[in-house]
Amino acid sequence: MACKAAWGASRRFSVLSQVSLAEGLITFFTTPTSPGYLHGSGLQDLRQSLAGGELKSGYMLGLLSIYCRGPMHIHEGIETLSSLGIEKTTNPRRVIWDYRRKCSQMLSNFWGIIPYWEPPTDPNCARCNSLQVHDITRSEGGEIPLTTNNWWLLKSLMDWQAEPDNWQHVVDLADPLYGIWCSTCFWVQEAKLFFVYISTRSALQLKKLDF
Repeated sequence: MACKAAWGASRRFSVLSQVSLAEGLITFFTTPTSPGYLHGSGLQDLRQSLAGGELKSGYMLGLLSIYCRGPMHIHEGIETLSSLGIEKTTNPRRVIWDYRRKCSQMLSNFWGIIPYWEPPTDPNCARCNSLQVHDITRSEGGEIPLTTNNWWLLKSLMDWQAEPDNWQHVVDLADPLYGIWCSTCFWVQEAKLFFVYISTRSALQLKKLDF
């Protein structure tokens, strides 16, 4: 009975964490957008959801801090994403694909504004140039070319929700899961790819702000 009660409590906690994820995102994207708004209530919901074990909330919290909250929060976002330990999993690429897929499906039903700034990227990053393998995936890099002869790839690109490994072809941005990136450059590019893609597949519109 104790085990059953514990399982039930754990299940309810998991459901509440998922609800907090949805509520946090809704609040964030429907809050008036200006540099003075920090979307505190929505962010707090995401933090509570992450504390409850919903790792997708950590993924979204990190990306929001990097891309949507201005330069003062970029390192906070990277620290949140680093705390998820994705690079320590068996297949980091599949973990991130899963986060992309599930979060984008949720956001596809939303409307509102995606406030953003242009986080700096350094094409000559010394850390990236010194690496032999990708900081997150631990792979040696490699790109997936857009092969228009593959009917299954064309179908995926035309679908309302493209597969996460094809997003780079939908929005013509480099997918940081390929090539060799340091963790900082990876997460900055991941945030940009995610939100640019979302803006093409939902009623959420990008709005550039001066932070």
